[in-house]
Amino acid sequence: MTVPLIPREVLFGNPERMGPRLSPDGERLAFLAPKDGVLNVWVGPVGTALEDFEPVTDDRKRGIRVCFWAEDNRHIVYLQDEGGDENWRVHAVDASTHEDRDLTPFDEVQAQIVDKSRHFPDTLLVALNRERPELHDVYRLTLSTGDLELAATNPGNVVGWVADAGFEVRAAMAATPDGGFDLLLRDTEASDWRKLFSWDKENALSSAPLGFTEDGTKLYLLDSRDANASRLVLLDLESGDVEALVEDPRYDIGQ
Repeated sequence: MTVPLIPREVLFGNPERMGPRLSPDGERLAFLAPKDGVLNVWVGPVGTALEDFEPVTDDRKRGIRVCFWAEDNRHIVYLQDEGGDENWRVHAVDASTHEDRDLTPFDEVQAQIVDKSRHFPDTLLVALNRERPELHDVYRLTLSTGDLELAATNPGNVVGWVADAGFEVRAAMAATPDGGFDLLLRDTEASDWRKLFSWDKENALSSAPLGFTEDGTKLYLLDSRDANASRLVLLDLESGDVEALVEDPRYDIGQ
């Protein structure tokens, strides 16, 4: 008996629809679906038929695979590179007018999304390697104007950033030569970085900072130090005390 081959279209073709994203006000739904054979962003009212959805982007080459609603309820943000060069650019498309703007129009520069906040709906934190190709610095990107403001300069080995409730970049993960990470902290964006502690290579893959408490005095972490599996803990930044919030003796806590 001959087993038929799985068609390439099944394995590598576009999905019918993927990545549903609800707008912050809950009124509209966005998803990725083919338009003329290329993945684009479609938007429509929640609870209506698919016929009421329409494409709001017009990519005709590689397709869009990463998108999300900005907190302003107006823009959909997506990343796109050119010909697979991985120099991702941040685009914002108006979901109503379909106006599409490239907000990081820099050659040979890769953009990364760091964070967004409902308290700052017109702003994104993005990382760009504009100054040094091997390092990403963090900028505040204003969606309505495209203005960029430097928020954090990479000291040389930072690979991850965390903002507080005031949307200031105050924590960072710095790679160490032995394969671990240092957890860095600063009191304000005008302060110098200081090291809180390190995760060695045994704990690096299962530990990371997640976010600050609303008052900025404590930090949520995934932390596998002194434990068999990763735990969700709360670190008091003044005393250094660690409180385990969720843990299991065998299984890692995930984001």
